[in-house]
Amino acid sequence: MDENNQVENPVVPTATPEETPAPSQTPDPIAVEVQKIETKKRPKAEVLKYNIERLQKELEEENAKNGVVEDDSVPVTRAELKSFLAEKTQESALELAQGLVDENERKLTIHHLQNTIRSTGDAEKDFALALSLTNAVKNGQLAQESARAVRPRTVASAPSAPPKEKSNEELTSDEQKMMGPPFNLSKEQILAARPK
Repeated sequence: MDENNQVENPVVPTATPEETPAPSQTPDPIAVEVQKIETKKRPKAEVLKYNIERLQKELEEENAKNGVVEDDSVPVTRAELKSFLAEKTQESALELAQGLVDENERKLTIHHLQNTIRSTGDAEKDFALALSLTNAVKNGQLAQESARAVRPRTVASAPSAPPKEKSNEELTSDEQKMMGPPFNLSKEQILAARPK
């Protein structure tokens, strides 16, 4: 045969099943959240608020260096007291967060304490709320995996299989016979007479 009459075998790609990443290959959801937070730009109002707080701290430091002492006899307003207590509560909650072993979990929990959680006045409660927000992504993934898990069918041989439970509404053949003459019982009467 000459080369012009030969038919080439076309190469057809075979379909490969989609590879699902193994659980060890999927990125840690907490690490993903930390990365999102670190790359997110801060709003201008937040940056200005931070700058005001930083300048106030610098002013306090300068006053301390120059010997300017605040007068302790000045009365404290309710707003100042609430602000002071909220700061102390947040500091306590941040100290609790520092005790977390996983670095990504610690960073994300601290972020939620500083930015998301409004102080309730109870440091442990604030910490628990921030930690639950931190682990929400991971817990959601676990819930999805457990929902996807298919329960195996249990197959048993006849002698070892437990008897099937009959529905309360289904009548046996003997019970159906009792609905006719001479008994003439209704279905409700038969169901009521069943042993419990």
